[in-house]
Amino acid sequence: FPVTIPSLLERRLGYAFGIDLSHQQTVQRDMARQGSITDEYSTIDLKSASDTISRSLCEWLLPHGLFTVLSSAASRVIDTPDGRLPLHVLSTMGNAATFPLQTLIFGALCWATFRVLNVDRRVYVFGDDIICPRKAYDLLVSVLTTCGFIVNNEKSFRSGMFRESCGG
Repeated sequence: FPVTIPSLLERRLGYAFGIDLSHQQTVQRDMARQGSITDEYSTIDLKSASDTISRSLCEWLLPHGLFTVLSSAASRVIDTPDGRLPLHVLSTMGNAATFPLQTLIFGALCWATFRVLNVDRRVYVFGDDIICPRKAYDLLVSVLTTCGFIVNNEKSFRSGMFRESCGG
């Protein structure tokens, strides 16, 4: 069967982080519940995540071959009534590769942050819904912000009795 870019990314997610997108929503909801009960995990949600995945960040994070494949399939400009505008993102919303790409990028940033802090490196990510050990929250937010992402503070929960991920 033909290999598509989304299926390639999904296989990479399984290999790198054990994430299966067809089941990850349930995992995310269960972990959010556990975080609400134990206060061990925090949840992070991002604003306009698909619009802020820059081409340069992907080039830096992704293996060269994967970046080359994604870049060759990406639109570099859009036509508007005011003329052509350059795109600085690798994959826009509506592209089938965007969701698994988001998950892969945020998973990699989580894993690297957890490694620096020497905390449990299991990655819980589904698109821009991120669950992390509570003690990794501040550094992970800093890493995400440094990479150009905007944390939605209204939908992110560091501590307390409430967590939410994937609507649960």
